[in-house]
Amino acid sequence: MPGYYFVTVCTLDRIAWFGEIAKGEMVLNGYGKVVQGFVEDMPEHYPNVVLDEWVIMPNHIHMIVVLDGIAGIDPAGMVVGGVGTEHCSVPTGSTKSQLHGGHDFDRYGLLSKVVKSFKNAVTKTIRYEMGCNNFGWQRSFHDHIIRDQKSLDNIRSYIRFNPVNWKEDDNYR
Repeated sequence: MPGYYFVTVCTLDRIAWFGEIAKGEMVLNGYGKVVQGFVEDMPEHYPNVVLDEWVIMPNHIHMIVVLDGIAGIDPAGMVVGGVGTEHCSVPTGSTKSQLHGGHDFDRYGLLSKVVKSFKNAVTKTIRYEMGCNNFGWQRSFHDHIIRDQKSLDNIRSYIRFNPVNWKEDDNYR
């Protein structure tokens, strides 16, 4: 069953590594383009992951991550299904899923595995290929289960307008 999650990942100490906001638009620098590349490639590495809406900001990234393929909204407007995260246990009906090249992985913790892999890939590229040894992420990440269409629409809007509203953002420094 599918599940929608609103995910926020921040840089260590909220340092603006990825670029700047100019005239209400995010202008990515080289590090930001690395992040963009790994975000865009995420579904290729995890076939049961779909990215809905996302934005890279100077010191964080927001994503709506859909797990287990194309998610759905039931007639009552509720998101159907769900898959747990490692730091917030959510029981699931199935314990195995064919992912990542046909290997069996526990569905439990898939979101955490995806985010951890993403953060590791970005960190290694920025540190080792770009020579910036002091780059880092804040520990863990924030996630929120999106439970209905209204919430999904509100979060999509928040993500789209995040660059325009940058100075009001909690992560603004």
